Amino acid sequence: MKCLPVDQVSGGAVDCFRAPFAEFNKVIVPNITFQMYTFRCWNDTKCIEDENLCNAIEDCPMYANELFCPNRSQLCHDSDFGKLPNMQDISCQVINKPFTSFSLENALNYPSLYTIQTKFIENQIHDEMITSSSIKSIIPSEICNSGLYVYHRLGVNNYSSLCFCPPNYYGDRCQYQNQRVSLTLTLATVEQPIIYAIIVMLIENDNDRQEIHSYHQFTYASLKYCGKFVNLYLLYSKRGKNNSKNYSIRIDAFNKDSLTYLISWHLTIPFVFLPVNRISAFLTLPISRTFNPKHCPLQCYKGTCMRYHNEERFFCQCHSGWSGAQCNIPIDCNMCAPNSICIGSIRNRSICVCPHGKFGSFCRLQLVCPIGICKNNGRCIMIDERMIDESYMCFCSEQFFGPRCGNVKHRIDISLENIETPLYLLAYIYTMISFERVPPTFVILRKMTMFQSNITVYSQAQFRMVIVKIDNRYYLAVLRKLVSSNIVTSISPTQRCIPIHELLPTKLFLLPRIQRLKSYHIPCQRDSNLQCFVDEFYMCLCTEERHSNCFPLEHQRTFACEDNVYCENGGTCLQDRRICSKNILCICSDCFFGNRCQFYAKGIGLTLDDLLRYEIRPNNTLNDQSLLFGLS
Repeated sequence: MKCLPVDQVSGGAVDCFRAPFAEFNKVIVPNITFQMYTFRCWNDTKCIEDENLCNAIEDCPMYANELFCPNRSQLCHDSDFGKLPNMQDISCQVINKPFTSFSLENALNYPSLYTIQTKFIENQIHDEMITSSSIKSIIPSEICNSGLYVYHRLGVNNYSSLCFCPPNYYGDRCQYQNQRVSLTLTLATVEQPIIYAIIVMLIENDNDRQEIHSYHQFTYASLKYCGKFVNLYLLYSKRGKNNSKNYSIRIDAFNKDSLTYLISWHLTIPFVFLPVNRISAFLTLPISRTFNPKHCPLQCYKGTCMRYHNEERFFCQCHSGWSGAQCNIPIDCNMCAPNSICIGSIRNRSICVCPHGKFGSFCRLQLVCPIGICKNNGRCIMIDERMIDESYMCFCSEQFFGPRCGNVKHRIDISLENIETPLYLLAYIYTMISFERVPPTFVILRKMTMFQSNITVYSQAQFRMVIVKIDNRYYLAVLRKLVSSNIVTSISPTQRCIPIHELLPTKLFLLPRIQRLKSYHIPCQRDSNLQCFVDEFYMCLCTEERHSNCFPLEHQRTFACEDNVYCENGGTCLQDRRICSKNILCICSDCFFGNRCQFYAKGIGLTLDDLLRYEIRPNNTLNDQSLLFGLS
């Protein structure tokens, strides 16, 4: 076999399949391949497909195709190919031989087998023949257990292998487990444009130094990580820890924008004698510091006495550059950048907490968001140091949403008519309504100010129904057959959804609910102005035909915060969902006011600042503030 030169491709001769030039009359058939045709007529340019070769039609001159058919089965045998005439030899090979695709199974190896010198883990050097398949055979995952096997070349005829171990293993084959604490955290907070620095430390408690054995620091943003698991390994500084000592885990949270200390948690290691302790915790992050250090009994020299949020235990939160149980031990913080804070040291290295926009062990590297990546005045933050698309996040103002704040929310303006201004209200927004138990798509809480009679809420999706709840009363604010957006509406006593016991006779109401359900059409037929009513489990809408159309309504749903880290001075915390809430509010006790009940009203009067404080709409421009605020 040889390769045909390019200048002979269209030379007018059939050069392939061992065909004699004289018998083929030195002709070729242009644009014909042997995948398409399997028989060439004798002394002709005509070709016949295999399926038409023996169809009893004499296609070829001298009946060549049909003459070949009677003895085709006996003629075409692999053992007889050498005895056939050239034309029959060609036909048999083309017809009987299957088409062979390209393959390297029978290719020659180049270069040939080579000899390398391999250094095994036991530090024994062997000279052996290694092929690509034998290299694969010495890299099973079992060699390094849970580690990463690395095979590399050090020089000519000099090869080595080693194992990279994860934090919980060590040894030349990662065959030993480190004594450690396996910690799983779930963090949650209200959706606010706040970036947190979380520092987790394994501390020895048996001396005043409070030695840090290991620590882990990470950045937390509610939009990205709220409610998700964070798995950490905390190692002891020495293998073979001292089981007679006491160890604990301390978790500190800082606001990365201002580097303000916020809160701390204390986790006890229950079984120190065990080589591995597994601990899990659910932590709720505040938006500001909530503990008042006035009643703290400890003496802190260069720090502030604080209390752990989850225990009645006090500690000293040291200022930057100081450590120890009483913050009386200075530490060298020269490694940390000037705009960072130093909270301790480990193995003569400073532990630095970086502000937003800085990263690195000593906060000397800078993070920069691309210009204009967040639309509509959204705030860009960096959540990791890779600087890829997933590294950037946008905190949007109330009117916008989306990964880059490019989507506009639907606006709902609600005015209260002949209704006393409540302390707060809830707006239930439904995008769909079903007889099955479907919760509202959005629940929005709004704190009301003195003399306020209008509120504005926003919905990410178009809506069909909006219900406003004030105390234990429900009002139908919006009801549409088709989805709507950007609507102005009002609620008054006529839009109130009346409880069923006020509509039915006492005798009928006292019947079991399954029996009185058949009477639910009566209120709609008696009162043509009635729009809705409620019972213990359902809300019913009156239809155009004056029938009742009911769907489940969760009357008993509670909005109280499970872990109140937001409200101060005994304020009651409410949130729209159990974790990762989008809005939250505080109901203040007497004489306290503010978004977190952080202010105390001295005397019997209120200043203009106190009256207008509630009118301020966060994350809004001056033009979007209320009229009362603008006039002031």
